[in-house]
Amino acid sequence: MQAIDAGERAVAEGRGRLLTYFEAITVAAFIAYRDAEVDAAVIEVGLGGRLDATNVLGPGIEVITPISYDHTERLGKTIELIASEKAGIIKPGGRVVVGLDPEDELQVRAIPVVMEKIRQTGARDFMEGRDFGYSGVTASPDGTSADVWYNLGGVRVDFPALRFNLTGKFQARTARLRSWHRHCSFPRWAWPWRRKASGLPWTAWSG
Repeated sequence: MQAIDAGERAVAEGRGRLLTYFEAITVAAFIAYRDAEVDAAVIEVGLGGRLDATNVLGPGIEVITPISYDHTERLGKTIELIASEKAGIIKPGGRVVVGLDPEDELQVRAIPVVMEKIRQTGARDFMEGRDFGYSGVTASPDGTSADVWYNLGGVRVDFPALRFNLTGKFQARTARLRSWHRHCSFPRWAWPWRRKASGLPWTAWSG
């Protein structure tokens, strides 16, 4: 509330504008994280990336998830324009997990845009198909399984038929992105990979 009150005073004095609802909620969340002294927080962009309220944060680990035709009235009518907006979260000194499938037609068009932003900023990239990947995905009402692999320092580590309770083929992509994100972001919390894999079957939605 302190930041919101300060913003309202600035507007009253002619030194700014009122925050949007999402901006106010974002500020409140960041203050709450600071006051709680959290070690790390996972922040999801609300819309696009480049102009999103969450993009005031400094460099850390940025995750680029699959890009499709969404919010085209604001982000652009082409995959390339949308990718450019989403790549706006990439910053100098950051580490970027690029979860774009090199065999998917839409993602192939987005990859050069994201890689150019990485080149411009000098960020470090971790690429699907080079550093991590998956195949053989099967999904049923009982859960999802997939063959997941990671390239750790030039050594490939395979987790065949890795199973987790969450249903849907997209869950395989989410699981391996989340694991790699944690590996890149928090090395002091780096659990053995097989321990991470053994925890996935216990993952479940509440409710």
